[in-house]
Amino acid sequence: MTSYQDTYGRDLSDIKNAPIESYARAFFSAAPCWLVSLMRLRDQIAAVAGLKTSNAPSPADRKQFLEECKFHKGDRLGIFEVWENNAIQITLGQEDKHLDFRVIIGFKEMKDLNRIYIRTEVLIHNNLGKIYFFLIKPFHRFIAPVLLNRMIRKVQKV
Repeated sequence: MTSYQDTYGRDLSDIKNAPIESYARAFFSAAPCWLVSLMRLRDQIAAVAGLKTSNAPSPADRKQFLEECKFHKGDRLGIFEVWENNAIQITLGQEDKHLDFRVIIGFKEMKDLNRIYIRTEVLIHNNLGKIYFFLIKPFHRFIAPVLLNRMIRKVQKV
């Protein structure tokens, strides 16, 4: 059962075809500087609260990971672990004592049209999870569409 779910998508009719791994790589390299700073702040607060932190890799390690990563189940980058990878979607996520989350990057085929989407699913376990998600949800609703658009632009430039 999911406590929260949202999906942001965009038509790909005018965008060159690329494998789902290209979009997942772009997801990890699409974050603007202000988002990287927010994630660092989140990690500092999470560490005090006893929650898992992202253990963000250095920029060089991140670049090497993204060049080499096949997005196999169990691969990790920061707080994200690969849970599933098939031809149409990659599921990333983390489980912690306060909540579990999944970020699904995928394709949806429709009549004469393809869409790329980012779906977020959150399962809240306790009051700490409720408070945490209450605080980050407004940021998430702004960040997810920004990342989707930046991902698409990165893939188009390749």
